[in-house]
Amino acid sequence: MNKRITLLILFSFSILLCFAQQYDTTFYNIKFVSTGEGMWNSGSTDILPAKEKDYSFSWNESTSIGGIESVLGMDFGAKLYGKTAGKIGVGYYMSNINGGTIDSIIYPTDIQFMVPKPEDISAGQTIKISSRVNVDDSKKPSIQTTFPLEGKVGVKM
Repeated sequence: MNKRITLLILFSFSILLCFAQQYDTTFYNIKFVSTGEGMWNSGSTDILPAKEKDYSFSWNESTSIGGIESVLGMDFGAKLYGKTAGKIGVGYYMSNINGGTIDSIIYPTDIQFMVPKPEDISAGQTIKISSRVNVDDSKKPSIQTTFPLEGKVGVKM
């Protein structure tokens, strides 16, 4: 009985191997290169619009104390009068804040696709395509940038 079960398992396994999908592996060496890109966004490289803002308050206060009384046609007393006015605040300004550029990107990659062999695919069948990407350090990936060197930022007091 054990021999029959063993033979049945071996026969079933050999049938499964006949119908198993075989895979082809395709390699692509792709070198991504780009130049003159905006550092923070596409199009305009201005990252902040020109802006000016003040945070301040002003005052104008006056008061008096005391008084002058008239007795028998003569004035007696004292009066103190005071007044203050002003403005205090702080503000900031910024203009021409340029976002810099990405001058050059070199990003060499090895991409590997594993797809079933054509003879193992039938119409309407769902297939599995696997992929793997590796950066090729031997080809020296690099990113060169120019950081913004212009623009004005300041505080007003």
